[in-house]
Amino acid sequence: MKKTLSILILLGLVVSVGCTSNTPKPNIKKASTPIIKNTTTQKSDDYYNNFKKEAFGNGNTVENIANYGIATEDSNYIYYGLTSGDTGIYKMKYDGTGKTKLNSDAAYYLNVDDNWIYYRNVSDNGKLYKIKKDGTEKTKISDDHVFYVNLCGDWIYYQNEEDGRKMYKIKIDGTGRQKLNNVYSSYIAVVNGWIYYENEDDGNTLYKIKTDGSQNTRLNNDKTVYINIKDDWIYYTNDSDNSSLYKIKTDGTGRTKINGDAAHFLSLSGDYIYCSAENRNFFYKIKIDGSNKTIINTNNAWTATSMNIINDKIFYEDTTNNQTIDYTIGLDGSNRNILK
Repeated sequence: MKKTLSILILLGLVVSVGCTSNTPKPNIKKASTPIIKNTTTQKSDDYYNNFKKEAFGNGNTVENIANYGIATEDSNYIYYGLTSGDTGIYKMKYDGTGKTKLNSDAAYYLNVDDNWIYYRNVSDNGKLYKIKKDGTEKTKISDDHVFYVNLCGDWIYYQNEEDGRKMYKIKIDGTGRQKLNNVYSSYIAVVNGWIYYENEDDGNTLYKIKTDGSQNTRLNNDKTVYINIKDDWIYYTNDSDNSSLYKIKTDGTGRTKINGDAAHFLSLSGDYIYCSAENRNFFYKIKIDGSNKTIINTNNAWTATSMNIINDKIFYEDTTNNQTIDYTIGLDGSNRNILK
């Protein structure tokens, strides 16, 4: 009996130990804590990503450069120039805070890269300059009097007023200066290895040329101003047809009239084109397919002379009563404010 009881106890211990040692531990994962991104930061990221797309990776958008390039941006700041009042180049955060004056130069055609701001220095006869984003190391790049400044990689493309307004390029360090053509070239836009421009020596028609100066090609017979580019389409004001709004493909096909109303200072943003009417006293927007024309704001006292779009604002100059004042206004026509 004692022997039988001992065997039973021993068997029980074996079974108990076996169950404990061979049972795998459950693999329980802790639920991860969701990362909630600050909505202001997300909005800023969205703005900048859209800007980079519309700028084709350049230092400013095509539409802004077509309209004096009075504002541009990077992932942290908006940069803008005042040519009246307390003139200078300024920067501010996306929400309008942290305004900082970087220098006192009257400046047009602002472009930015990771470290520098490039611009036409009106305070020095329109010569080409750069300055660091913190306002230091102001440097003259060229003595050429420049317009339509386009920063693309390590090169700057521009119209050289001192040489009959021909097209030039120069490296950002001031070396490698080169003439690209021998005609009066306006509304210069550098996109994907091509330069689109108005040839004022050939009836103000639309041309394109490679960035190395080769393959100069006429694209239309229209007097073409305010060149904007989106995807494979060029949008422009046709001064051969009462300043009407047109588009044409970058290969010169598909010429289409979008709208018959006068359209000045064209500025593409998303699927809309923003522009000023014949008297330049109100802004309107219209879809790129010609639908949904909407007047944004009207004031018979206004005389707008430029328009740049940065995010959800229009930056523009008003020359009412022969006095230039810089303003911002919302894309919906609200919150018109003097830019300081």
